[in-house]
Amino acid sequence: MFHFLKNARDWEVHLSCYENSRVQGKFQSMDANQDQIVLCSLQTPIGKYPNAIVRASDVVAMDFTPSTTPALP
Repeated sequence: MFHFLKNARDWEVHLSCYENSRVQGKFQSMDANQDQIVLCSLQTPIGKYPNAIVRASDVVAMDFTPSTTPALP
């Protein structure tokens, strides 16, 4: 799991949350306990946030879209 999350940095991610809401942004990281998801450019139904931390317990599913250019090490 660690290798996937490390390589997923800056990938577009769509989060399906409770109450049928969906948000999207660029995945940055997750904390060691996988309790929090760090995103940038988070777009929500009520606005856009340059940086955000989302509680993983609020997320039902995460759909990743790989970036077209490989991330630098």
